[in-house]
Amino acid sequence: MKLPTWRALLKKDSTTVYFLLLSFSLLLPWPTARPAEHLFELTFPLQEVARFSTSGRLFGPAVVSQNFIFTLSESGVITSYDFQEKRVIWLHELSTSPQTNLLLSRDHLLVGDKEQNLIALSLEGKVIWQKKLEKPLSGPAILWQEKLILATCDNAVLSLDPNTARIFWQVSLDSPVQAPFFVNDRGLVAVSAQGKIYLISPHGRLTPLDNLNRAIRPYGVVSNDWLILGTEDKAILGWSMKKKKVAWSVRLAGHLASNPVVIKKKVYLMATNAVLYCLSLRGGDIHWWRPLPARSGFDLLAVQDLILVATTNSPLIGFDLKTGKEVGRLEVEGEIASSPVLLPGMIALSTYQSTSDVGDLLLLEPEVSVTLLPSLPSPQKLGEEISFTAVATGFSRPRFEFSIIQGEKQLVVQKETEKNTWTWFPSAEGNYVISVRVRDEKKSREASLPFQIIKEETE
Repeated sequence: MKLPTWRALLKKDSTTVYFLLLSFSLLLPWPTARPAEHLFELTFPLQEVARFSTSGRLFGPAVVSQNFIFTLSESGVITSYDFQEKRVIWLHELSTSPQTNLLLSRDHLLVGDKEQNLIALSLEGKVIWQKKLEKPLSGPAILWQEKLILATCDNAVLSLDPNTARIFWQVSLDSPVQAPFFVNDRGLVAVSAQGKIYLISPHGRLTPLDNLNRAIRPYGVVSNDWLILGTEDKAILGWSMKKKKVAWSVRLAGHLASNPVVIKKKVYLMATNAVLYCLSLRGGDIHWWRPLPARSGFDLLAVQDLILVATTNSPLIGFDLKTGKEVGRLEVEGEIASSPVLLPGMIALSTYQSTSDVGDLLLLEPEVSVTLLPSLPSPQKLGEEISFTAVATGFSRPRFEFSIIQGEKQLVVQKETEKNTWTWFPSAEGNYVISVRVRDEKKSREASLPFQIIKEETE
């Protein structure tokens, strides 16, 4: 039976599929191929709205379900936060340090530890089941068609029931799974450390597709009929799923450092030489590249027209997808400890200070404000030329409308335009309020300033 394509699913229920993709991209090494456009408008500067203490450095990215965000620390502490109420809900400590990132199933969390245990927790923090695996976990994990897909150190790929831990099927590759598992309309794609590409059907049928004969980096992304991989000899490969062969290859000055992101036929990726690249999906041509102040091993996050890059030693930087121009940055105390995570209206980012072994989960939102600045201070005499400038922060293509208020009367003196200044020649003394309203497509703010006009003194 032919599986439905993602495009067909999106036509039927775009909201459900969107949140599934978003959840998977946050918890799995399979990044989303489209920017998140309908949660909120991301602008710089960013401001901190909440901060939670974590149990040391985080292990892997956080996962999100409804208004809860779940984190896993390197010491094995799982924490649940309510990011709307901005409080910690519960903590659960594993018996040992984790081996896999947190995975989010429909109604529970899954994690593997270094003692070969696979644990399922309810979203309320209660252990549902625990299973001892025969072999240690190794490589990626993914939830696919309501099955948990795991890789073990003996080159095996397992399919388990996430509700009971019952094993559905098991297949063996030539070497351990290296790159992330990838999902397309043909099945599950697995890439081994030695560069062999396999297709696995929902029922566990293993089909070899190609042999790249190259050592593969543990990162990659799939988009439509393209599989993007990195090699240990610093090459980026564009593998065509239709032709089942490498269609293009480009060599960079560094290795692929994290999972790439594909947006509108462009591939965005980080390399270990601290450079962000934008390549053509179909040919591998370099459209632009930007050096970074520090290296990054974190996944990129695309939000609308921006690509966010978290560098290890700070900062978090936003670049324009089309031009590569930097649009803003956020400096944090200590070092950034995980990939940024997208929440409704916010960005979550974890930090870590090695000197004190203290970690924090930061909730960030765009700073939106308007300040009204006069060219001359109040009071001023009649006949003086006074200019008022509105300084808008956090708006996208803002428009400005100026008004003057005296008593209960308000008069619009400059209709809404892109011009952020208004010049006043007062003709009567009195107490006034100068007001400006700033808006863009999604938000608006107002600012006002009292101003007094006095008669010119006569000798």
